Amino acid sequence: EKENLNTLDAKSELLLTILSCIAQDEARNISENTKWSIQKKYQSGQARCPSNFLLGYEKDDLGNLIINDKEAETVRRIFHEYINGKGAKLLAKELKLEGVISGRGTINWGKNSILKILRNEKYCGDVLMQKDYTIDFLTHKRRKNVGELPQYYIENHHPPIISRDEWE
Repeated sequence: EKENLNTLDAKSELLLTILSCIAQDEARNISENTKWSIQKKYQSGQARCPSNFLLGYEKDDLGNLIINDKEAETVRRIFHEYINGKGAKLLAKELKLEGVISGRGTINWGKNSILKILRNEKYCGDVLMQKDYTIDFLTHKRRKNVGELPQYYIENHHPPIISRDEWE
């Protein structure tokens, strides 16, 4: 409608095809520029650290990670009890029964959610960037990075909830 094209007309159909090709190429170009920009930030040590589902942390006005004391107690408990021999499945069951809120804002704890917390370097204050990447700019499909792209590790990026020894 914006271009005032009649799709029943063969000339308009051709023009619509050309315009869609141009739009797709522009989307690809924007995607490549964005990837390049993110890569340069990683190389210079600027971390992108999403905190949407990161239990124990929130962001301040400047975008820095700060500890959420109430949630951090749950994280410390998970590490402490796991170190002392309690399994991830039992921990998840206890947290669910107690109604403890997870990083996703639910009480649906599972073994995998406990293991993700135990394996997440952010809890000792570090950040590993480019754990996954977008493989297709059209579908926005993501894939785990297992060596296809460089990863960047920044130690002591933000305040830790647990000690490095506990995390290791």
